[in-house]
Amino acid sequence: IEGMDTCPNLERLWLFSNDITRVEGLDALASLRELWLQDNDLAFDDDDDADGRAASGTGNRKAFAGFAPLLRVREVALAGNRRLVDLETCLAAVACLPTLESLSFRDDHFAPAPVAAQPGYRERAARKLRQLRVLDAAEVTVAERGAAADDRARARCLEDADSEREREAHEA
Repeated sequence: IEGMDTCPNLERLWLFSNDITRVEGLDALASLRELWLQDNDLAFDDDDDADGRAASGTGNRKAFAGFAPLLRVREVALAGNRRLVDLETCLAAVACLPTLESLSFRDDHFAPAPVAAQPGYRERAARKLRQLRVLDAAEVTVAERGAAADDRARARCLEDADSEREREAHEA
């Protein structure tokens, strides 16, 4: 993504259907609130090339770096990116966005990204991105947030062999 240095006050950037493979070149967009990247060729794993084959790289840290300067982004749209296949990698890529409230891997206008078909997709997203309010144009519910909290509490109880009382109290 090039030529953004002259647009520091830009609040919405719609770059759908542009064959974009990496989120980069957005460092100057300090006011950006919405980033729409549907129907591109994005991947957040630096070890894959455009055809999904292994390539030498520096790992996914570099691939995530494009989101890091976007401190005010509230909405990111990623539907239609067929190379977004690993949910944990995708969530880690956007986790650096402190004001992110709305995320979409599927919408009415583009094919869903493959991550949206993974089991427990919504609950896993709610667990990883606690500030998220809307996922795929649907509000993240109290139950989804609660399921994530229950999972964390259950995991803590199961880690400790001496926590039978805690486990029983939690279940009650």
